[in-house]
Amino acid sequence: MVAVTAPFSAGKSTLLKHWGFGVYRGVLGGQANEERPTWSPQPGVTADWVPVVYVTLMASSSIKEINALILLYLGYPPEGLARTTTTRVLHALRMHGVQVVILDDAHMLRTTSAQGRAVLDYIKFLNTELGEVNRGTVILVGAHLESTAILDDPQIRARLTTMTIDAFQISTVEKKAAWQDLLATAANRPLEHLPDAAPDLFVTKLAQHVWRRTQGFVGEVAKLVTGSVLDAIHERRSVITHDDLDAVDLSDRSLDGQIDAATAAGKTRR
Repeated sequence: MVAVTAPFSAGKSTLLKHWGFGVYRGVLGGQANEERPTWSPQPGVTADWVPVVYVTLMASSSIKEINALILLYLGYPPEGLARTTTTRVLHALRMHGVQVVILDDAHMLRTTSAQGRAVLDYIKFLNTELGEVNRGTVILVGAHLESTAILDDPQIRARLTTMTIDAFQISTVEKKAAWQDLLATAANRPLEHLPDAAPDLFVTKLAQHVWRRTQGFVGEVAKLVTGSVLDAIHERRSVITHDDLDAVDLSDRSLDGQIDAATAAGKTRR
């Protein structure tokens, strides 16, 4: 089992979706571009091939609600008692070759009640079954999971690998290179819709200004890149400037970060 924890809007969901897409393409190979890839889980049976399941949990999700989300993702009816839908989920995982189940917003789980503890036990059970059936795993994704009781569960900790994500920094050459790699990845597909724009536009000319605006948070980078490219498309231009980046609305946290950075810079100059 894997836990991915980060501050809010640090880009954990964006990262996991990108990673999950890579796993999807890697497992499916030549079928990845087909509308409905298929495989044969057993002789004489053909089923949709879905190696990655990604669902977002609701507040205080129950076992039945988690099952419903997984079943809906795989195209099955979600109705039924928890025991019935659990059987249906296990069958679906086997039939569709699921190797990874990503449970996003895991910080929404509540472990203080009997229901919450039962949900934790179910996630452990799901991880075990997934490992035995398809050599797969469950990935928990959430904000500040290290401060929740989820990661304190001894049975979860015994089989857990924890990954912590934080905002990108540009204080060293290595960190600047990692930041530029992120921008290249984030801008690659949006810039396909601006064929006359330089392919390294965000990496070379705008990298530092993007960091100032986003404070290195991946979620904010996605908003800024997408928003500025959409504005350019609507206005029929192929150039994006600092002013264009400033015109895109971001979260209050990124604004707070810009203010804090400016304040710190002012104190340093004094």
